[in-house]
Amino acid sequence: MAIKTDAIGKEWPATTYEVGKEKIGEYARVVGLDNPVHSDREAARAAGYATPSTFRANGKQYVVIAAGGGKLGTPSGDSYVAFALPD
Repeated sequence: MAIKTDAIGKEWPATTYEVGKEKIGEYARVVGLDNPVHSDREAARAAGYATPSTFRANGKQYVVIAAGGGKLGTPSGDSYVAFALPD
């Protein structure tokens, strides 16, 4: 899969939006994710630690995290999860 490079060098004003655990759980339910890391705080803590990044594309703001796991004896993975923020 080719990486899109058309956004390189573009700048947008800084935006802060706090995504609460309720919205993460709501998103997971809507898209059919039943992993307890989306609804159970202890399961999420055990799964790993991720620093979020944000980006804007096509007028929509997103938050993305590296969801690799591998902490506290849980299996490691190699996923990136992106959440679209509400308008």
